[in-house]
Amino acid sequence: RGTGYAGDSLSAAYVAARFADAGLEPMGDVVNGQRSWFQHFMVPARRPERPLELLRTRNVIGLLPGRDPTLRAEVVVLGAHLDGQG
Repeated sequence: RGTGYAGDSLSAAYVAARFADAGLEPMGDVVNGQRSWFQHFMVPARRPERPLELLRTRNVIGLLPGRDPTLRAEVVVLGAHLDGQG
């Protein structure tokens, strides 16, 4: 799964579906007035023959709101690499 390639997109879609199944709320980019699961960004392709090429990729972001009124504003971030290269 190279960053910015087809496997990267499939992995992100899989994680987003599992987040939805788990009851998380999407917290990515706003698309058509609604939050998506994805935060899109560009990365260099790292190809010597195309030094200026950029690839579009994305993070998957979901929120599981806390129930405790005192700790509700606290944030815990869990992260993982989808690209299989990190």
